[in-house]
Amino acid sequence: MSKSTKPIVVGVDGSEFSVQALRWAIHQAHGTGAPVTAVMAWQPYAITPSTLPMPVLEPSVSEAESRGLHAELDAIVERASTGLPEVPVRTELIAGPASKVLVDASRDARLLVLGSHGRGYLVTALIGSVTLSCARDARCPLLVLPPAVARESGAAERELAQGTSAR
Repeated sequence: MSKSTKPIVVGVDGSEFSVQALRWAIHQAHGTGAPVTAVMAWQPYAITPSTLPMPVLEPSVSEAESRGLHAELDAIVERASTGLPEVPVRTELIAGPASKVLVDASRDARLLVLGSHGRGYLVTALIGSVTLSCARDARCPLLVLPPAVARESGAAERELAQGTSAR
C-alpha cells in the first residue's frame, strides 16, 4: 500500500475523547487528501479468556447485536463529522481487545489517532491503557489528542457555530 493511500486510522469507542480524535483526523484528511478509517473494537465478554480456567470459543455476536454495534459506530462517525468538510470515513468493527485491534490496524496506516482516554477513564490517571499499549506497539506514528486540545477544539467549534469569534 503506497503512503498516499494509507489511511489515518482512528480508534473510537464513543467517548468524547475518541469523537474529538476523529474530528481532528477528518480535519487532517480534508487538508491532505488522506483516507480516514474509524476502528471500533468490541469484546462480547466482561472477562478476558486468559482469566478463565477453561478454553473459550471464538467470540460471536448475533445479527441484532452486530446491527446495534454498527449503528453505534455510524452514530459516532456522524457525531464527529457534523459541521466539517465532507470527508469519507470508512468504518471497521473488529472483535478483540482494543489495544490489539488498533495495533493490528496500525500496520497499514499512515497515522494512528487516539483520544487520551476512552470509556475506561479510571484505568490510569494521565493516559488510557489502550493508548499506552499503542504507544509501545503501534507500527506507524501515533498521535494522542490531549484533553485540553479536545476541549479547546470543541469550544472553538461551538463559537463558530454560534457566529461568535474566539478573539
